[in-house]
Amino acid sequence: MVKRIAVLFVVVVAGGAAFLCGRPALGEMSDKEWADKKKEYATLAKATDEATLKKAVDILVAADREESEKMLVEFIEHPTADCTQQIEKLNKEGMKAPPSNLDSPEEAAKKDNALKERVRKITELNNEIMVRERTRDYAAAGLSKLRKEWADKKKEYATLAKATDENSLKKAIDILVARDREESAKMLVEFIKQPTADYTQQIEKLNKEGMKAPASNLDSPEELAKKEKALQERVRKITEFNNEIMVRERTRDYAGAGLGKLRSDGAMKFLTEKALKEKSEAVQRGAITAMGNFQDVKYVEPLAKHLKAAKGSPEVRMAVCDALGAMANEAAAAPLTEVVDKDEVWQVRMTAADALIKLKAYKAIKPMIDRLHRETGRVKIDWEEKMRDLVGVHFAGRDELWDKWWETNKEKIEKGEFVAAASGKIEAQDERRSAATFFGIPVESDNCIFVLDVSGSMRELMMTQVGGPEVTSKDGAKEDPVPEVTGNTRLDEAKRQMIRILRKLPERARFNVIVYATDVEVLSPAMLAAAKPNVEMMVAKILKLEPRDQTNIFDAFERAFNMAGAGTGDANYRNSVDTIYFMTDGDPNYGRVIDLQQILLEIARMNRHRRIRIHCVEINPHPNGLMERIANDNGGSYVNKR
Repeated sequence: MVKRIAVLFVVVVAGGAAFLCGRPALGEMSDKEWADKKKEYATLAKATDEATLKKAVDILVAADREESEKMLVEFIEHPTADCTQQIEKLNKEGMKAPPSNLDSPEEAAKKDNALKERVRKITELNNEIMVRERTRDYAAAGLSKLRKEWADKKKEYATLAKATDENSLKKAIDILVARDREESAKMLVEFIKQPTADYTQQIEKLNKEGMKAPASNLDSPEELAKKEKALQERVRKITEFNNEIMVRERTRDYAGAGLGKLRSDGAMKFLTEKALKEKSEAVQRGAITAMGNFQDVKYVEPLAKHLKAAKGSPEVRMAVCDALGAMANEAAAAPLTEVVDKDEVWQVRMTAADALIKLKAYKAIKPMIDRLHRETGRVKIDWEEKMRDLVGVHFAGRDELWDKWWETNKEKIEKGEFVAAASGKIEAQDERRSAATFFGIPVESDNCIFVLDVSGSMRELMMTQVGGPEVTSKDGAKEDPVPEVTGNTRLDEAKRQMIRILRKLPERARFNVIVYATDVEVLSPAMLAAAKPNVEMMVAKILKLEPRDQTNIFDAFERAFNMAGAGTGDANYRNSVDTIYFMTDGDPNYGRVIDLQQILLEIARMNRHRRIRIHCVEINPHPNGLMERIANDNGGSYVNKR
């Protein structure tokens, strides 16, 4: 039998290609469509006529899934022994009482009828055997075609995966995702695990080479020209390696998202049993996303266990929270409620709250109220807005009103009779909204970073007169004067705004200031408490700032994100920055990344798990809309000044 199957696998009959033409593009069939197709196949595969059986085979070939390949193999291996046995039985029955000259006319007629019926049945069974043989060949042709296509696709993937440009790498990933097999899941995992350490090492090596023989006043013109040329070449190579690192990081994320799209039995088995145990967090997140997208309650328990196991990884815990929120099952609420109560990382708590809102888990509102009492600053404001999204009311910082609300509604919630209010209106005046503003944007965060442009164009005058001992805000209120700054350049106004806001921060707040031109400088090596000595020390540094050089927007953002907590295991993550105020007066014209679209992609990647709100201030606004897009994409406000 095995030998026969092996032969059948390579048989391509004349009609074999016909049913392969016109099948849908890879990846077009949804999970529901595939489930419906499998039911249709199961019905058609019970038939005995050739046309219906070929229709059943066509369904599997058109689906082009790992599972459909397995089903084709089962179809090919389907035995015909029962038909053969029935034929043998019928022949034996005919031999028991053969016709005889001694038979009466009635007996002879009876035996003749029995013979005709046996011949009819034997003919029918032989036809079934022949139909099954021909449809086996038909299925083998389809299976052979699928396997050849998969082999070709693997070769194409191998070629594309060696590329360094983002489009080619994403095409390589798309090939694996579209085929949806256990093998493609394994290959995606290997793609994600590829190291970038070789690029980093080469960058370090180039930087060390540049330090060996720096330019000197003692150098001859020829030596200076040689060193300048070498410097330019090092900068070119370092830029190239940095770009490759960023492309690899983005395509790792893309491959992780691809893992989350896989649905085949083989792929899911590999993801849940193997990939989830990988050290690579990107692999773990991809497997977790797949489990969430599958929306099967059987994954709630393993996800809850992984949530507890991933103590050192906020990003993985956030992925689990997202996956549990996608389950649409109340069993997922319990582990999420525990996260709300106990997790030390506010980004993880926020993600759990989002998931509870999706689940409409009203029984979690009491732990959410308890957590509200412990939150501060912008996180507290956002947390209460999430509670409003869940139950439809908002008390704008009046914690005692939430406690009263709970006493009024807890019985209905516990009985499962609670219905959320539709309005979500604010029931009290929000007294937390800060009167202090940075270029008109309220500063509500207790953990924030201010990023100021000090490039050469900041020496230009503001088009609107702003300076003087007193400044009137939009609402007519007099803002605190900054007598140390009397000029009216763009940098003067930035200094004035910065100093005023620092002096208004509550002492519990933590802050830092980053300035950028060609280079990026962090004015304090660590986050500072907003105590008066710290504030005045920072004020002294701000007053000394002078405009210089180019506009390096990307590197300034990257440094701010690094200060805000670099990710897993970073000590800053526990009390990390939740808001960035970014100010500029120009387009990016220097730095590791200058392309506007690439800057947007990198900021999205860096902020995906940090959940930092980014407010952008633009003096002399530019038509490219970069700052407005960054603010909109990251939950912030955008203002422009002239």
